[in-house]
Amino acid sequence: MLARLNQIPGVATAQVDATGQHFVILPTEEADPAVTIDQVLQILGTNSRFLEDPGLENVVVGFDPGEIWMGADNIRGLSLLEARILAANWARSATTESGLPDALASHLADLLRVELVKELDRVHAEGGTSERNWYKRAFPAAFERAIAGMEMISPAQADSLRECLLRSLNG
Repeated sequence: MLARLNQIPGVATAQVDATGQHFVILPTEEADPAVTIDQVLQILGTNSRFLEDPGLENVVVGFDPGEIWMGADNIRGLSLLEARILAANWARSATTESGLPDALASHLADLLRVELVKELDRVHAEGGTSERNWYKRAFPAAFERAIAGMEMISPAQADSLRECLLRSLNG
């Protein structure tokens, strides 16, 4: 999405915070504000608002001056980190809840990480999305591919892992 924002005439640079919810769009000197704002909102979606809007002062005040803002060049790195953290947490939780040996948690985490990265890369390749819950549709397929790689478990154990992973995703 940042790459698409950076292609808008009148945008000098676009950055996002680690939550993916707050964007900083810096205009060029020659930008036509009305045109640039309209194009930015088309990409970010209909629920987007500018911080100058009345009632959003608390958002501006709530930011720490040391907060890290990322450009298009480091968003994939953040996605890789997110995939690694989610995979490790979900795998540990799912194997524990399913009564599987701890040794399988790291194997499942590796498989999950690879499959989550595929989904994240797909969304990045499509130019991002303004849909906040896109992953709830995409990650179950990643779970299925990861579970399929767990050849040492029974179908009942696979079902249990699936249920636990889906609970983690939706919980």
